[in-house]
Amino acid sequence: MFGYCVGLADVQATITYSDGTKKYFDSVQKIYPVGKFIVAGFSGTIKTGFRLIDDLKKWSHLPERGVAWIPDCLVIKWRRRARRIFSLLPDKTRGTVSILLIGVYPQRDNGIPGEPQTYMCVMDSPDFEPRKYGSGKIASIGSGNNVAIYADKIGKLNEGGYNPLMQMEVGNIGGYGQALMSYLSTVVNDTPVNGISNHMHYCIVRRGGIAIRKNDFSIYPAVGSKIDIRMPTVATNWDEFVELMNKENVDLSVAQAIA
Repeated sequence: MFGYCVGLADVQATITYSDGTKKYFDSVQKIYPVGKFIVAGFSGTIKTGFRLIDDLKKWSHLPERGVAWIPDCLVIKWRRRARRIFSLLPDKTRGTVSILLIGVYPQRDNGIPGEPQTYMCVMDSPDFEPRKYGSGKIASIGSGNNVAIYADKIGKLNEGGYNPLMQMEVGNIGGYGQALMSYLSTVVNDTPVNGISNHMHYCIVRRGGIAIRKNDFSIYPAVGSKIDIRMPTVATNWDEFVELMNKENVDLSVAQAIA
């Protein structure tokens, strides 16, 4: 309703071995700009996710200034590429993947002059048929969908179409989005679950541009010293991820890596 989209993505990777053993590493950036006013995030098999995001970033690049993708058009056209790329990957390693796209229309307002209409959809392998969500709605992908307390907290944010955090938007464009991301970061930090990191990237997508930031913060306990929560080094492509896992002595040839 305020003319922008917000997104939140944790950085944890789950490494699963053939005997069922699992290890968790905070090591993957999962959300990226892919157009002037569009951001894409992924969950699922990490190598496949990076392959699709890299293709979307390159394919959607527009060299001309003053032009931007209409989100619906980008999704419809890229869907065929995504389906083909996925189908050509080796059966044993491609796994499954979901892509979440959020953004704003360059030419369509939400009913208030100058305030853009927002866009959001989810695309799941293997067919990548887009599921579109309306303005003011919440969509999620990945293992966080299966955590009841997270789903409950997020669901309550939209009850009645209003929550007190919206007051942060008064005189502060993007303030509600920032408050929302800080709140959700606190929920995850206070209720840790394997597979979900308290280190996250959050983004705000507006016609004025895309901002992707780390959710670094500090905790001041009643007893003891201040605790600083700072983003570790994370991979932004498959080669970087392999390098990080090598440093952790993880052999990806005998394990599956899931975001």
